Amino acid sequence: MVNVVISSADRIAVATALLLAIRTHRVCLLNSDVPAGDYLVDYFGEPRSARLVEPSELEASTATVAVVFAEGEDVAVGVAEVFRCAAPDLLVIIGGGLAAPVSAVRTARRYGLDGSRILLVGGFPFGGDTTTVNSEKVGIPAGFLAETSSEMQGLATEVFPEAFFTTGVGAVLSNLNALVHVPTMVLNAMSVERGDETRFYVESFGDSVCRLIAEVDTDRIRLGGTLGVELVPIEQVMNEFYGGAGMRGESLREMMNSFPPYQSLVLPTSFEHRFLAHDLRSTLGPMVELARILDVEAAATESVVRIGEILLDAQVLPDSRLVAREFLDLATP
Repeated sequence: MVNVVISSADRIAVATALLLAIRTHRVCLLNSDVPAGDYLVDYFGEPRSARLVEPSELEASTATVAVVFAEGEDVAVGVAEVFRCAAPDLLVIIGGGLAAPVSAVRTARRYGLDGSRILLVGGFPFGGDTTTVNSEKVGIPAGFLAETSSEMQGLATEVFPEAFFTTGVGAVLSNLNALVHVPTMVLNAMSVERGDETRFYVESFGDSVCRLIAEVDTDRIRLGGTLGVELVPIEQVMNEFYGGAGMRGESLREMMNSFPPYQSLVLPTSFEHRFLAHDLRSTLGPMVELARILDVEAAATESVVRIGEILLDAQVLPDSRLVAREFLDLATP
């Protein structure tokens, strides 16, 4: 058992907190409207008990792992928040594309934490809400930002036994949220504007979306190869993540259309939603600029980003250049 301090307002962070508490860790959830206390959780149809604790209830003699969710949330604020609560032995950043590790390192250095104790996790490990855990990845790409100790890797595995370890770059480029979200938002732009109540992964997720995702995915794999990371296609990643937890089908469309936890998610009604605005700024924009620095072809990703800028009526690439340069410094110290 270890102390786990989680900073996030996202409902998936709540599901993560409850599941880790079910696993008998002492879990404190910050920046959420879910208070400390006892909860009865439906874990894939089985009732389980979980207890979330106050910061004062953390065990002083036990190792502490801080977890900051970076999908649409301010990483710097999250890191500062957990350090106000505890002095973590290990800092875990969930998702957030290329921008998240850049922001995490900037902030963590002020607290004396270096890359050997910062673990990047490529996307949400679990799904659910305050009462239910309804999806669990069977493989999560995770990587440290610098060479680390067996102790740190063991601590990471104790909290996230689902993780398989790659490099920090591998973990970041294995986060597929932006690849799935942005093309779907772009090709359903009129439905977003009209506020159509269509399901994101069903009616909005068709063959044209999948073809565009495949092209962006090819750019991602090419970029990874240039950085010395062998990445696998998105269909294989999804199958490895969720194959043992209910995802079925051969094609990406079949997988997404039929996955039970994805059935109720509705297409956002604003381009400012994190599925477009955040994912462009955190992931696809920096990918385009990184590709330019490394002279890697990324025509599909660049086209998607430009259309996204038009939809947002804002420029994404100027700020992405600094993120890309700082990320490259982290990737090639």
